[in-house]
Amino acid sequence: MSQVIKFLEKLGQDATLRHASKEQLSEEINQLDVNDELRDALQNNDAEALKKLLGSRPDVICFIAPAEDEPEKEGDDQPDDKIRQAVN
Repeated sequence: MSQVIKFLEKLGQDATLRHASKEQLSEEINQLDVNDELRDALQNNDAEALKKLLGSRPDVICFIAPAEDEPEKEGDDQPDDKIRQAVN
């Protein structure tokens, strides 16, 4: 499995491989010591099969929701109001 990860890393870093023909990629993939299922998934550019074969976790999505302001309570003076009252 680590060979597949190293190959994918090499593929992303090496511009000659990123733009290589199918034949060139096949030569690189055939040099890997991996099972036939992984080899087929790599050659067919099958991301879903690779995820399953490598035991990838499902996609994780994160979002941030801003906190809501607390409603003002009656009689609560804001700091700016206190300053205005002191100046007047």
